[in-house]
Amino acid sequence: MATAKIQNSAYKKALLLVGSLLVLFLLFSLRNLDPILYPTVYAEDAVWTGKVIDHGFWNTAFHTRVFPILGFAVFYKIALVLLDFFCNGNLFYLPLIYFILSNIFFSLCVLAGYFALRNLLSRSSLVCLLLAMVLMPVGLDGNEIYGRLLNLGFIFPVLQVLLLSALLLNKQSIPLAIVVMVTALLSCLTLPVGVGVQVIFGIVCVYNGFKNKSRYFYSLAAFSVAIVLASMIAISGNAIHDSGGADFPVKASALIEFALARVLLYPVLFSIYHHLNDIVVIAVVICLLGVMFYAAKGFFNNGKIIIDKRLLAILFVWASFGIYYLSIVVMRRGLSSLFFDYTVTFPDRYFLGLNILFVVALLMLLDKTVFAKIICVILVAPMLLSVGKTFELGKPATKFSSSPLWTAEYCNYLFAEKDSGDGLLVSIPPENWVFHSESYSLTMEQRQTFQQRCKLSNLYSMPLLGKLVPPVLVQRNATADMGQLPVLGVVSVHNVAITALENGFSARVSGDDPYIVFGTHKTQSMQAHAAFHFSVASPVPTQFQAYYLMKNEPDYAEQNSIHFPVLKGENPLYLNANDTVSPDLIRIDLPDGRRDEFIFTGVKTSLVE
Repeated sequence: MATAKIQNSAYKKALLLVGSLLVLFLLFSLRNLDPILYPTVYAEDAVWTGKVIDHGFWNTAFHTRVFPILGFAVFYKIALVLLDFFCNGNLFYLPLIYFILSNIFFSLCVLAGYFALRNLLSRSSLVCLLLAMVLMPVGLDGNEIYGRLLNLGFIFPVLQVLLLSALLLNKQSIPLAIVVMVTALLSCLTLPVGVGVQVIFGIVCVYNGFKNKSRYFYSLAAFSVAIVLASMIAISGNAIHDSGGADFPVKASALIEFALARVLLYPVLFSIYHHLNDIVVIAVVICLLGVMFYAAKGFFNNGKIIIDKRLLAILFVWASFGIYYLSIVVMRRGLSSLFFDYTVTFPDRYFLGLNILFVVALLMLLDKTVFAKIICVILVAPMLLSVGKTFELGKPATKFSSSPLWTAEYCNYLFAEKDSGDGLLVSIPPENWVFHSESYSLTMEQRQTFQQRCKLSNLYSMPLLGKLVPPVLVQRNATADMGQLPVLGVVSVHNVAITALENGFSARVSGDDPYIVFGTHKTQSMQAHAAFHFSVASPVPTQFQAYYLMKNEPDYAEQNSIHFPVLKGENPLYLNANDTVSPDLIRIDLPDGRRDEFIFTGVKTSLVE
């Protein structure tokens, strides 16, 4: 009977764990659906994936930067293995796999916070922490973070600190302790700040082992020494001077804004960030230090400090936060040059992990004091009031529509008449970045199978999310979801000189703000989903911008537009508009400041009647 009850309890815990993971995954997914609604692979995610394909896992992990990027390489390798197993290696689904892995990792971090601190924090503080981890504000740059892998390097130290705290607060089973230590090693070999965290943890374990005569803590200390030594061997001596891509001049006038307002206090002050100034920020810091000093007095009894496991865990977390904070503020001090008068928060991905760790440390210190619930309200209330902006769904503040769809570019490769021998080359965001794998190749059978998927659509088929897909997409190949392809005609032009040709026209920019307005030719006006095909021959690589009118909207707007690249030479283009768009007046802006001639074919030059 007792055995049955234990088994039933274990099943309930397993179901609760899986259910919690699914709910958290859904919440993090809703923070940014753009990676799967407009499939793209961002920046280093694409570049380093190409390196894994070309040079292998270990070379990528240990020879890409002056310090290892093992955690990233693990994710990229997992993604490629999953694609091989489930999709026969079809990279069409790479953005989707990265989206899933990213949000699983964020979800696991929240569960780690609950696991580590559930017996330490009061219920209100624990709920506050979990909500803050899910709703943490990230300025305008959520599309660089959620659903992407490249930001996870800054989150690894958070996961490391939380899991190591669990080992300090409660004796864990040997298998679980090993998992935690492997995760810590992975963190150290992904972002060097993890090494500092592990050193602090080792010191605390030595103290605990000496104080309690505990082989458990001595063993953890020994593991920590091994991890630190292994990490120091793997990390280049030049890493200490590496600015992590932030090699800008220091801007002294923005140091308070950068080091205190954005890096430290943003979770508390994000809702009024753009109204701050240096004096207010310094005043808030002084008040916060006073509150923290008051909380610290609780660890003294008759003038003597009470050293227990709670205090040691708090000291460990604060020391870890301090190391992480200095690594950003000192080693990446050049980021201060990006800040100006509290108008920007970019690059938010650098600060998310540190912001989470600050909240963890603050709640651990203030819990059990009169200020605990006050700080929870100050933290969480603005986050709850901002959920409309936090959950960006398919409309992120930062769009990557100036880059082509990863899926469309991959399909172009699949339909190429012959293999160029250069491997796979795909344009990716940000602008002028590319994914390039020289060794990537497919068998004829794979190519033919993957082409069948491309013929259906360049988008993923996802129930319930169809309405969130961008209203207009620009593709380079026809897909089955396009249906009829009506002929376009020129409605009007602005500062563009056009000359009729046999199957189109030439267009030469003649002034500022040049554009051409297209409409369906003659009686082919479309009232629902529409797709249009035409070609543009360009003498230079450049970029066009397509504006579209939403139904019942009188004028064009910047948010209702999409940038798309135009390569040198012939560019077959397909404009795919859904049923929320009025397809009769599509405006295409040509590049300003040039007098190049573009040849449009497949377009009538007579005005629409």
